[in-house]
Amino acid sequence: MKKYLVLILLSLASLSVKADYTLPLSELQDLWSTSINGSTITFSNWGGAGWWLGGMNCSQYNSVIVKFNSANQGGNLQVYYAGENAPDVKVMFGIGATQVSADLNASKKHAVDKIVISCESGSLTLTSAYLSGSGTGGGGGGEVTPPTGNHGFIVSGTKLLDAKNNEFVIRGTNLALAWYHQYGYTRQIAKMSEKGANAVRVALGAGLQYSKVPTSMLTDIISCCEQNNMILIVEVHDVTGSDKIDDLQSMADYWVDVASALKGHEHTVIINIANEWGGKWDSNNWEKGYKQVISTLRNAGLKHCIMVDADGWGQHTTTIPYYGSNVLNADPDKNVIFSIHMYGAAGKSGDVESNIQNVLNQNLCLCIGEFGWYHSDGDVDEDAIIRKCKDSKVGWCSWSWWGNGGKVGYLDMVSNQYDGTPATQSTNGQQCNWGQKIYDAWKSDAKTCTVYTGDPYKPDPQPANLNQINQHNNTTKLYRNGQVYIVRERVLYDLFGHAVE
Repeated sequence: MKKYLVLILLSLASLSVKADYTLPLSELQDLWSTSINGSTITFSNWGGAGWWLGGMNCSQYNSVIVKFNSANQGGNLQVYYAGENAPDVKVMFGIGATQVSADLNASKKHAVDKIVISCESGSLTLTSAYLSGSGTGGGGGGEVTPPTGNHGFIVSGTKLLDAKNNEFVIRGTNLALAWYHQYGYTRQIAKMSEKGANAVRVALGAGLQYSKVPTSMLTDIISCCEQNNMILIVEVHDVTGSDKIDDLQSMADYWVDVASALKGHEHTVIINIANEWGGKWDSNNWEKGYKQVISTLRNAGLKHCIMVDADGWGQHTTTIPYYGSNVLNADPDKNVIFSIHMYGAAGKSGDVESNIQNVLNQNLCLCIGEFGWYHSDGDVDEDAIIRKCKDSKVGWCSWSWWGNGGKVGYLDMVSNQYDGTPATQSTNGQQCNWGQKIYDAWKSDAKTCTVYTGDPYKPDPQPANLNQINQHNNTTKLYRNGQVYIVRERVLYDLFGHAVE
């Protein structure tokens, strides 16, 4: 009893400490008179490099800390605040130093503009940088400790349950990182969180059509989302519209390649295997492809909840109701959430409610992974999507935050990706306050996932008889000591797929 009391007290104490916020080394920028190679900065004429935060609200942090290999030149750490052309603070470091830190100005830290490292000459190799919530000199971090339980995200019928067994309803947007690496992501994700999103779906590249996002960058993206109390849905965009199973297999192979970044984050990350694989409305090919690649992920030890887009560029709405159970049953973990993308076909007025309800009627878990207010294939009833998803507790992510070029710029939620100014869009004689509409919807019913809050772990409901068979999709749930196990072919597994003695 004493042991559990200590654990409870430690857990409560940890809630009062804000996790540190990592400044990704991959987002270092040349601000003036420097060149950057990885995490090494070469300076000339008191050059400066660092992170452009664009007025980011850092009220919950007390200091900025930058660590590096032994300095071969003296230099300084500078903090700039919004609307100021000169640094508010400049902290010096000397030759041989391995870190420098500066306290944030309590009256100005609600709007930090940029953080700069400057040296007269020479080079400096950074090893870490972060905003600390525990005072100057505090350790790095930003990790979220998995809560008590034996799983990450899991599907339970139509519900998505988090690692505390509480229902989580996705309310987010999409971030087009794959083709906009140069614009960074930390400020954009932070601003989404500030505006009310509880999740973000990030488009990555696997090296086929778009530059490959390496393990290190994926690690930083995960950390950024965790630091902003957001759930991350990761997808690769390279084989959008392809019908080749070999292409889909390539996307599965990418997830295996970056598995080291994903493992341990089952409670904060959902893997969307491939964006809109399956251009033809070919349900049989879709089923065959996903049955194959899901086993690739599971055999590699990836136990995350998996998201699967419908075929027909995400809009073939009958595929999931008719064939989704077959794909779910092919997953040894039975842990798949399906996704429809709603544009002019799947999202047109009069069809939205039935397209969503048809999936739920099959006891399958659903998210609207993308939707707009208009698209080249016709008008979209975005109000019906938001309303039906709220009524049915179905998740959604709007398309998209920013960066829709060419003829589809009307899908941008914001006019400035860093400050989150909501955009009013118009096309073909129609107009929509697209950004504000999504902000209002987030405000209405977006709730932070309980892995980030003080909400307790919620045990599965106990059957009156522990031997009671609770079957769904040819598996049997067994409840023992408040935990859930799966019985298949007379073998007992935990929800990570590990056999239990």
